[in-house]
Amino acid sequence: MTFSRFLRVSFAAASLASLGGCQAAQPTLSLAPNPHNLIYTYLIVHGMVRGGVMSGAIPADQLPAVVMEDRSALLAVVAATGRPDASHLKTAREDIQVLLARVEPKDLPASH
Repeated sequence: MTFSRFLRVSFAAASLASLGGCQAAQPTLSLAPNPHNLIYTYLIVHGMVRGGVMSGAIPADQLPAVVMEDRSALLAVVAATGRPDASHLKTAREDIQVLLARVEPKDLPASH
């Protein structure tokens, strides 16, 4: 191996090592319950329920209960955003799960 090739290989190895260090320094995504995750989850579930209402999958006679559950989930998420303690986070998660149950297929076992 010539000296110039040795330098090129060494430079490439050093470059890759430094890039690896940069990659490791990037923040990681946390899936632990926090207000931002709850907001995102609520918005997704709200959209799913909305789609269920629009498609007719959720019957009209259930709409008052769905609206109340949606409002409860929204208020719980707002409370958890304003004061993210364990109690508020738990309540928000539970209220979102109640809302999500409206759009879960009825022929599958409940996921708990």
